[in-house]
Amino acid sequence: MGRLCPYGALGAALPGGPFSRLVLVDTAGISSDLSESIRLPRLPGQESMLFVAVADIEYWSAKHTLDFIAHHHEVFGGVMVVVGNKADHLNADELRRIRDKAPIRLERYGVAPPPRFFAVSARLEAARGLPHNEYRRRVKQEVRELCDAAFDAWRVALYEFEAQQGGEPACQSFKHLLQTPMAAAFIRTQEGSAS
Repeated sequence: MGRLCPYGALGAALPGGPFSRLVLVDTAGISSDLSESIRLPRLPGQESMLFVAVADIEYWSAKHTLDFIAHHHEVFGGVMVVVGNKADHLNADELRRIRDKAPIRLERYGVAPPPRFFAVSARLEAARGLPHNEYRRRVKQEVRELCDAAFDAWRVALYEFEAQQGGEPACQSFKHLLQTPMAAAFIRTQEGSAS
């Protein structure tokens, strides 16, 4: 994964999860100079895997993050999506602008065809089923709706990819994914960084 540094890409293939061909990568701290050379190793069977790069939406377009995306777009044969998390920290206009310009920015950076980009909020999604969640109530409705719609679109993309590979998803409920240890750890991390 490159030289040792204080940051790293947290990557995990989840063969026992609801999506058997998903490689989820959290790019924590990748926009720093120290993380410039981080790369995930080649994975067996990666040609039939979907690479999901998760980055903080405010920093997803930093040079090192774009380098990381470009490298893995090439390594994974373009079978990837980019998820800009913490979209709830933006206003609706900023969110739309980033979402709409992301493909253009990626293509100009040489990532062609550009992967799909989803502007989501793991924190809002974790609380979506909780009717009296204080945080969801504080986020403006338009932002909340944009984040929810993007998370739903990402969910559909995951199921579509799994179906295209000829396999059945291991479970039919996305709630199961949110209850996995990996998801729980990711959500705890996001909640900790938001406070």
